[in-house]
Amino acid sequence: MNKIADFCWEGLTLKHISHTGIIFSYILFFSVAFMFELFLIGLVAGSLFWFNEFGHTPNLLFYICVITLLLMIALTIPLLVATVKKLKNL
Repeated sequence: MNKIADFCWEGLTLKHISHTGIIFSYILFFSVAFMFELFLIGLVAGSLFWFNEFGHTPNLLFYICVITLLLMIALTIPLLVATVKKLKNL
C-alpha cells in the first residue's frame, strides 16, 4: 500500500517530468485551484455567519462539504509547494 501511495505522490508532483512548460502550466492550475478554494472558504465563513445571524443550523451535508473542502486544501498546498520546488531545481 505504501508503494501505491508513493507512485500516486510521484505522479501528482510530476517527479518524472522535466519540461518547464508542463510544470509551469501545472503550477498555474494549482494556483487557480488554491485561489478558488480560498474563495469557497470565504463563502463557508459567510454562510456560517448568516446561519448564526438568523438562528438557523446547517445540516449534515453542509458539514460534509466543509470537511471535503478542508481536505482538498490540505492536498493542494503540499502539491503546489512540491511542484514549485521542482521548478526551482530545474
